[in-house]
Amino acid sequence: MMVPTLIHVFHGFRAVLSLAILPPSRVIRDDGTKCSNIKYSNVHTEAVAILKLFLNWKMLLIVPAAWSSNFMYTYQFNHVNKGLFNLRTRGLNNVFYWGAQMLGSVLIGYILDFSFASRRMRGFIGIGVVSVVGTAIWGGGLANQLAYPHDLKVNTIDFIDSGSGFAGPFVLFFSYGLLDAMFQSLVYWVIGALADDSETLSRYAGFYKGVQSAGAAAAWQPKTPPNAGAWLV
Repeated sequence: MMVPTLIHVFHGFRAVLSLAILPPSRVIRDDGTKCSNIKYSNVHTEAVAILKLFLNWKMLLIVPAAWSSNFMYTYQFNHVNKGLFNLRTRGLNNVFYWGAQMLGSVLIGYILDFSFASRRMRGFIGIGVVSVVGTAIWGGGLANQLAYPHDLKVNTIDFIDSGSGFAGPFVLFFSYGLLDAMFQSLVYWVIGALADDSETLSRYAGFYKGVQSAGAAAAWQPKTPPNAGAWLV
């Protein structure tokens, strides 16, 4: 219980610390110039603008990607990492999962930002790469899922035990992290290409995160099929 408590304390401290930030009108640079005084819109304006996004065909095309972008976490963390590995191996897997996220974001970022002079071409190549990589990884996930025995005992794989079959599921879980970062980076890149001003892009990003959170919340609803086996714990 101590770790969540410390996290809450740090978050609370950060919230209080934000009150010490100076308003832009009082920020003066070293050369004596003042920062731009940004005029923010009001709640009504933002509410109307957000509602209009649900009629924006570009945002409606983003909905499937947004809904599914965090949907898989329930399966990956509960039914793969928790369902197959023991406690210390799950901790090791998580380190490599988030490390794979860093690697994936760098790889897809290079393709989307530096690979070709044409932004359109970079976008098509990025979509193609993520599609191929995603199909291969989830194909491996399907093969891993079909190999589950009905009498599988949970938390049995240990990274030290050479006979536990650690390598394959570990590579799969690592690849899930890699693909997650590549997919998320690609979607944000596409959103960034839809507009040039920060105000519109902030609404697009907020719309994406809102639908993403809704998808994640729906994914966490407990649904245990009949005869699912002990691994669905």
